Amino acid sequence: MSDTKLSVHVRPAVEEDQERLLDLDHGFLTDYVWQMELGQGSPRMGAQFKETRLPRPMQVNYPRSRDRLQAEWKQRAVLLLAEADSRIIGYASLSSGLAPGAIWLTDLVVDPPQRRKGVGTRLISAAVRSGRVRSGSRTSRFRPCRPIAPTSGRPSGSARA
Repeated sequence: MSDTKLSVHVRPAVEEDQERLLDLDHGFLTDYVWQMELGQGSPRMGAQFKETRLPRPMQVNYPRSRDRLQAEWKQRAVLLLAEADSRIIGYASLSSGLAPGAIWLTDLVVDPPQRRKGVGTRLISAAVRSGRVRSGSRTSRFRPCRPIAPTSGRPSGSARA
C-alpha cells in the first residue's frame, strides 16, 4: 500500500471491534529517553529534563493492559477507529467529565506499518470534530500537549534530525 493512496475511513467503534483494537501493536521503539535532574536549593526546587540517546533501541510497552483498556473503553465518551481496506489500523478514545466542558484525548494508537502516513492526524481531526459536537462549541476544546509516545524513535517534541 503506497503512502499517497492510503484510503482511511474513521468511524465510531462498536463492541464487535474491540478485539481487533486490542490486537493492534500499542508499543513503540525508541532510541532516546528523557533523563531528569533535580535541583534543590533554598528557597526553590526544580527539575530539568535532558534527552539521552540509548546504546540500542528500547521497546516501550503501552502503560495499560488489554483488560484495563477494554474496561476503560466502556467509560469513554467516544471511541473512534480508523480503517483501510476493511482492516482496523488505529483508534482514538475520548473522555469527558475530567474538567467542565472539556473532552480529553486519552488514547491514540496506530498500527506500526501505518504510522507516519497521516492516520493519527485523521483520528485527531475526527476527535476534534466529535469534541465540538459533544461540547456544543464552535471552537475546539482540545489544547496541544506533548504526547507520551515519540514518533520515529525520538522523544516527543524533539525537532532534531
